[in-house]
Amino acid sequence: LGARVAPMLEGPSRYEKPADNMSCRDIGLDVKTWIEKEYVDYICPALFNTTFPGGLPKTAEFVELTRDSACGVYPTIWPRASWMATGPDSGPVEADDPVRMRRYKDDLCRHALQCYEEGADGISTFNWLPHEQPGMMDVLEHRKVWGMGAKKIQMYIHPLLGDQAKVREYLEQE
Repeated sequence: LGARVAPMLEGPSRYEKPADNMSCRDIGLDVKTWIEKEYVDYICPALFNTTFPGGLPKTAEFVELTRDSACGVYPTIWPRASWMATGPDSGPVEADDPVRMRRYKDDLCRHALQCYEEGADGISTFNWLPHEQPGMMDVLEHRKVWGMGAKKIQMYIHPLLGDQAKVREYLEQE
């Protein structure tokens, strides 16, 4: 049994949308008890509708909490970069734009590797939509929001995320 939880155990939110990204304690989740009593097999600390860089939960504190337990920690990486949302580089990452595709790929890889460096057992991709294909169901108008280039990157990296070495190798690819 797994549980998606808030991005931090306690304390004030440090994120751009504090109401959406409160602590586990502030929203009434007693994650410590769940782990002590072995109610959950894994937890997925996650921000709600965030962007990166900076849009990662406090993975290290969840790893410390689960240190002497069998509970895994799988932080959620959201697939949207802040540079895609605002500024001169804003807009979808299209398949004919190798520079922005490379930037997007590198950002996703670095975020995954940061989670692993903080002790994560794996990566959660809650709300990623790499399965949505052209001509099929258009979930959340994905092509308009992220672009087909970003979608291709998501589809390629998705099966690699469970292996740090493969993520690092992908990061190093031109």
